[in-house]
Amino acid sequence: MKKYILAVILILILGIVLTFGFFHRAKKVIAPESQLTVVEEKQNSYTQADNSIRVSQPASGAEIKSPVEISGEARGAWFFEASFPIRLVDASGQELARAVATAQSDWMTEDFVPFKAVLTFDVTEARSGRIILEKDNPSGLPEHAGSFEVPVKFF
Repeated sequence: MKKYILAVILILILGIVLTFGFFHRAKKVIAPESQLTVVEEKQNSYTQADNSIRVSQPASGAEIKSPVEISGEARGAWFFEASFPIRLVDASGQELARAVATAQSDWMTEDFVPFKAVLTFDVTEARSGRIILEKDNPSGLPEHAGSFEVPVKFF
């Protein structure tokens, strides 16, 4: 009987420790939306202020044509099943293309993981737009959402 009670107590303690660890880790990975601002980094790489994603290609304000390759690195929390969505919209917000960025190495980490995607689109009358990288959010909960935008020009 004493072994049974001891086992139950150990299981409860382990459950509490694991629960605390999970929520403590989640707070480090998910930044409040107010911190999601763009800052310029060296070598034409752009990132969010919370340091969760960096886009190295194309540079902010670059002139692009179809097809365009998007590359950079994002923390593992941006991925779900090694991918996250990317959209291209024109200046009025009309969607021109959609693609999936894929991890180029193990994505189940808190570290940066390189990604690549290719957007193929038809040129419209618009002269500018934005590439929108969206944090994959299978839960649909707003506190797990995130996005990053790169302004571009069309030629």
